[in-house]
Amino acid sequence: MIDLNSIILVIIVVAITLSIIRLITTQDTYTKVLMVNLIGTKIIFLLLIISVLFMKRDFTDVAFVYALINFITTIALSNFLEKEE
Repeated sequence: MIDLNSIILVIIVVAITLSIIRLITTQDTYTKVLMVNLIGTKIIFLLLIISVLFMKRDFTDVAFVYALINFITTIALSNFLEKEE
């Protein structure tokens, strides 16, 4: 029997895969930055779901650090691209 947790994990992995395909196929630089941010956000959600499933607090800490790195990277790339124009 398939449980709800497995279905959620599969949906998140499919969404990440679709975002990677969008990242590869797009030509716009700003869309690429947004796709990297979106993929990072989905990975954070995936880490938090895994943390709940395995009842490990370590994954939650990793997710928070990854969220901070994801946010700082997106802001830095946006500022760099804005100054480049």
